[in-house]
Amino acid sequence: MIVADNVVKPGNPAYLSYIRSTPSQKRHSLQAPRLTSPPPTTTPNPTTDEGWQKAFHDGLIDETRWAPEEAEGIKAEGDPDLVYESEMVGGWDPYTGERDACEVSYCTGRVEA
Repeated sequence: MIVADNVVKPGNPAYLSYIRSTPSQKRHSLQAPRLTSPPPTTTPNPTTDEGWQKAFHDGLIDETRWAPEEAEGIKAEGDPDLVYESEMVGGWDPYTGERDACEVSYCTGRVEA
């Protein structure tokens, strides 16, 4: 099980797009060249509950392929063949009262390429 906190505030679209993508989408993204500079435009967070439920299921966004210059030579691509069931569990930031959430993901298996 993986639990990612603060996925709404401040948000992490790159993580959500990775964990919600299919193995095929992840393999395709790994074959594309890494983005180095300038950083890609940040993908905005959805603004509605319905938007959050539908968001980031269409494949990886450019932020997942971006590597800062100081990461030159470092590879941490993960295993694109892992399959996850993932659910956003909503809540509120106890300090600010703003909406926030955790993404709870379970690895349900591995597909062979």
